[in-house]
Amino acid sequence: MPLPPEALVVKVQPTVDKTAYPGLESRLAQLYQAYQAADQEALATFAGQRHIDLAAGTVRVILEMEVDPQAQALGGPTVETVTLPDGRTAQVQHAPRVAIRPDLEAAIAAAGATYETAYKDWVQVLAPIASLEALTRIPGVRYVRLPLPAQQHGGPPPGQPAPQAGPDVGTQTTQGVNLTNAASWHAAGYDGTGVNLAVFDFGFTGWAARQSGGDLPSGGQLVLHDFSSDYNFSPDTSGYEHGTACAEVAYDMGPGATVHLYAWGTEAEFGNAVSDYINNVSGKKVATMSIGYVNAGPYDGTGPIHTIVDGAQAAGIFWANSAGNSQKEHWSGVATQYGTGDSVAFGSGNLNGFGPAPGWVWNIQAGTQLLIFLEWNDWNAGRTGNQNHIDYDLVLYYYSGGWTAVAASTENQCTSSVEPVEAIAYTVPSGRAGYYAIAIWRDQGGGACPNNFGHWLELHTFNGFYLSGQGSVNAFWYINGCNSLTIPADGDSAVAVGATFWNEDEAAPLYGL
Repeated sequence: MPLPPEALVVKVQPTVDKTAYPGLESRLAQLYQAYQAADQEALATFAGQRHIDLAAGTVRVILEMEVDPQAQALGGPTVETVTLPDGRTAQVQHAPRVAIRPDLEAAIAAAGATYETAYKDWVQVLAPIASLEALTRIPGVRYVRLPLPAQQHGGPPPGQPAPQAGPDVGTQTTQGVNLTNAASWHAAGYDGTGVNLAVFDFGFTGWAARQSGGDLPSGGQLVLHDFSSDYNFSPDTSGYEHGTACAEVAYDMGPGATVHLYAWGTEAEFGNAVSDYINNVSGKKVATMSIGYVNAGPYDGTGPIHTIVDGAQAAGIFWANSAGNSQKEHWSGVATQYGTGDSVAFGSGNLNGFGPAPGWVWNIQAGTQLLIFLEWNDWNAGRTGNQNHIDYDLVLYYYSGGWTAVAASTENQCTSSVEPVEAIAYTVPSGRAGYYAIAIWRDQGGGACPNNFGHWLELHTFNGFYLSGQGSVNAFWYINGCNSLTIPADGDSAVAVGATFWNEDEAAPLYGL
């Protein structure tokens, strides 16, 4: 649908008190405020989002520590023998408990939350929503935030219906085996025998059935590693077929390899899983991951996720990572002032709408999760926060004869060391299906933190393909396919892998560049 020409501009910048909940990520502050007020309309916009369980009243968060939590794994993995639905047994290796300072764990419990695990300066907690503000007051806690945003490549974001068939999970041979002439290499004895092949993903739904059908190896040639707080190998958690499909492809290409399935769900769990592969699996090792992060660094090969993958590469592990599907879901460019105000210019206006071309919009249905992420080049040297207190805000607008702000990410970079990122996760509520756009505003803190624009901005969404149903169509009005690699595919320690259409052998119009 086309919008009238005046709809390319929004004039109202929402006013937000950034000091109401210091130390709490903007999205968590809004969730906490809505929960405390029993604001059901506001809470509905968080429905179904990853790491948030409204029914249970809980949220999984990361405590960023400024005082060393002294995280240390207590021994190696523990092994559980489980009975599968078909009567077979399997062994699951569970992540070892990671101990932290007793006083810190006691403080987390006193706040009403449950400590789960930790990796370096990240402490992972399952928290009642009502306890979020209390967590920020624990001594040594610098910041409380949601886990870093990560996306499985090749499937819809969590909670999104796919308009086409999902990953190929089942009894078929990967088309790439013939296209790459891999079968000839297998016949010559180069089939992965003697090599460990790790697949890192959020989960592996259907793994047991795929093993029974021969699409995954049998016996000790398949090793299950449970590092996830969300996924269970047995009983098998639904909704995680993506990892199974990736594992099937890897196994088809290397049928002699010992396949390790590593399930994890947050960056802390990811760090511990990679450490386990480095330290507790011996022999030749390769790894594959079809997941990418955003808002986890400046997309130049540096940042905390890169540090994890760098460690794997330094230990002799070959790491292959999907380039991502962000070519049509990404914009980057220099922040240019619109007119004489505080917003960033897009084309002839100051909005970047969800649609195939400027002025045309997708009709986004209720229940859809809109996931939008902004980052700019003001990272400190350690990639743990901002350097110069440059502050931008990200606002989501809904159109109904005019634009109304319905969600905003307003981190306080002006007077704190928080990272130079913003993130919106908004579940379209009933009665608000329709047209959406974003705007980016500068915040100069009343003159306390001057911002004269001119910064390099990166804007990602996890939505484009699944809103349009056509991968060749833009998610935003304005996109830039360049610089669209996600993390860690942009780093030196990972080999970034793009995609081709198997029956055409042409570059797909989606993968990151």
